[in-house]
Amino acid sequence: MNSLLVYPLFGFFLTVFLTPLAILYARKMQILDLPGPRRSHHSPVPRGGGVVAVLVLLMLIIYLISRQYISGIVGLGFLQPVVLLGVVGFLDDHGALANRYKLIVQVLACGLAVYVFWPAGLHTWIYWLWIPALLAMVWLTNLYNFMDGSHGLAAAQAVFSGSLLTWLFVRAGAEELALLSLLLAAVAGGFLVWNFPKPKIFMGDVFSGVLGVGFAVLLLLGWANYQLNPVLLSLVLASFVVDASLTLIVRIFKGQQWYTAHREHVYQQLVSVASGHVGTWFIFQALNCLIVLPAVWLAETGRVSVYWVALVVYLLFSSGWYAIHRLKKQELGH
Repeated sequence: MNSLLVYPLFGFFLTVFLTPLAILYARKMQILDLPGPRRSHHSPVPRGGGVVAVLVLLMLIIYLISRQYISGIVGLGFLQPVVLLGVVGFLDDHGALANRYKLIVQVLACGLAVYVFWPAGLHTWIYWLWIPALLAMVWLTNLYNFMDGSHGLAAAQAVFSGSLLTWLFVRAGAEELALLSLLLAAVAGGFLVWNFPKPKIFMGDVFSGVLGVGFAVLLLLGWANYQLNPVLLSLVLASFVVDASLTLIVRIFKGQQWYTAHREHVYQQLVSVASGHVGTWFIFQALNCLIVLPAVWLAETGRVSVYWVALVVYLLFSSGWYAIHRLKKQELGH
């Protein structure tokens, strides 16, 4: 594994050096995110810059498959949904696609991954778990798009989640999965250089969708191929999962159009209340390092049951989510 670290490093630096081309392209084509009441920025910013990171990721994976560092089944099974989401995201960044079309492609992409990687020989009642697994993957695919609204937040989460998954996969002897997750972290880190603290470009749907489906496929592979506990694997994304999920549930119960742009996520509340983009970024990184990281370590090493660890982590994040929304309501009440 150590000898392969050159490829993530190469991916990081290549993304750093080539992303300015995406900035020039977006400005020339007028692909800009304009300020608005549902936006968290105050001046036009080019979007879709994550296309460079996606192309670098694809190039490296194809090369590693050709060198047999990643098996054809795993590599091509990973690439299929990534390419589908990348193409749809690229088109959406150039002109909004209808949500129903994006959802159809998301279901198709995740369905392909489930078809390729779902383990054979399961008992009948367990076999039908592919349905909730597919729904969970579609949700994770959307999660990154929902949470991509503050400078550097989604890219930094990808660096953290990809790095932590790499450690879990190495511990499980899943070296090719470790390499894939580290590649995701590396290209996200390269993009982060241009996206934080003051963004020169936004990643757009082209990269947020790829990150979402990429992590969803890796979680499926970790469970299906190496019997890693999916609860443990989901913990690496806990801060995003809680914020996106609870916000969505509340909006549905209120009868709101949950799929439209809004500013009701906790990270958006933090940006608008006091912390700003930089403060919000550091709060989420602190939560990852002080809560998620030790929690995953405790669960993976068997010191505490993964289910107790997950219960505590999700309760902590849910309580924080509730507290911040209460503070926001009190502020508006005054």
